[in-house]
Amino acid sequence: GRRMRERVWGLLQQSPSQNHSPSFVLELNCGTGEEAVWLARQGAQVLATDAAPAMIGPLAVLSRFLTFTPVSP
Repeated sequence: GRRMRERVWGLLQQSPSQNHSPSFVLELNCGTGEEAVWLARQGAQVLATDAAPAMIGPLAVLSRFLTFTPVSP
């Protein structure tokens, strides 16, 4: 849930690798895409995918401030 996400995001912010940009992240089974959007806000280039097409709708809404390109299988 939300508490776990915030803990992971905190650890990522402390990571020494955050100073190596640009970074590229591949997120498989992204679900609603909250992590993908957060990582993009941090400056990473993110390719997020999910096997369930229904999950891409919420991701499109979350990423309205980002470049979003849906890809059909």
